Amino acid sequence: MRSIAESRRTVSRAAPLDASSAATQSRVQHVGWEVNIDRKRARLLVAPAVAFGFALIVGPMSARADEHASWFSCRDDPEVHEWSLTSDANLDLFNGLLYFGGVAALDFGVDPERRWSRTNGFDTGIRDGLRLGSSSARKDADRASDFTLGLSSAILPAATIGAHFHRNRNCREAWDMATDTIESLGLTLFVTEAVKLAAGRERPFARTCDGSPPSDARCNRRGRLKSFVSGHASIAAAGAGVACSHALRRNAWGDDPWARRAPCAVGVAAALATGVLRVSSDRHWGSDVLLGLAVGATVGWFDTWGPFDLLTFETRGRDGRVSSRGAFLPSRMDDALGARLYVSF
Repeated sequence: MRSIAESRRTVSRAAPLDASSAATQSRVQHVGWEVNIDRKRARLLVAPAVAFGFALIVGPMSARADEHASWFSCRDDPEVHEWSLTSDANLDLFNGLLYFGGVAALDFGVDPERRWSRTNGFDTGIRDGLRLGSSSARKDADRASDFTLGLSSAILPAATIGAHFHRNRNCREAWDMATDTIESLGLTLFVTEAVKLAAGRERPFARTCDGSPPSDARCNRRGRLKSFVSGHASIAAAGAGVACSHALRRNAWGDDPWARRAPCAVGVAAALATGVLRVSSDRHWGSDVLLGLAVGATVGWFDTWGPFDLLTFETRGRDGRVSSRGAFLPSRMDDALGARLYVSF
């Protein structure tokens, strides 16, 4: 497909169009915008998809590993396929899937409306200080932010889970860490998308979109009104928070103080770099990035909650100890989807 710039040059050299031809040209350009929107959405979901795929592959493989299997051998329980069905970690998985489904529903089912276009001195000052001067440099910064996003939200958490499993061969904890990552990323993305649609804030480059034709090809996209908060920043911070939590609380990389702190430093650096690049590329205001980092770091660090947690129960004896636990979870039975009640005593 020809670039937008090439399309404009062609239109400017062509003969004047009548009303029907102009309408046709408008429809053709509109299709071009929609294709670009889908590509951008795909780029934004790459990192969570990688983490999700890692959990779906590593979790079942480790859960069904034989006692004498090589890298995936489990040392905690030879009958791990039993607990893999009843583990509380599956609640995190279902919650994460539910959040990702909510993100898709919001993204494709709700059109953003312009609600916030006024600027302030804080955001303007940060933009003037960090925004790159040339269009090509801003595009490079945009691409670089995708890389740092993937590092913080996919590569680092996946490596942390792999390091923990390689050291301990504990399938229960590996599966729990993987599904916790999925739930945290899903919740962060859902909150981010909901806030974007509620705020309806224009992106910084929209200030130059009043000309005819617009000065930037992105001016006609739906994403122009989804500046607050930064999705790149929130997802990057969530990945960093999860990896740091696993490194400090579970000693995923080892007991050495440097092994505990280094993943946190890498994650924080990648998340901050992502935020700076989003401002440098003129995709977000400074406040978009700061709030995005705060949302992602909070969700990533703390244990998350989801609707499927309501479908669990436990009973305690007179001594206060748990005597039974149960969960009502989706299940596949005889090639059909259904639900099953799991109870452990």
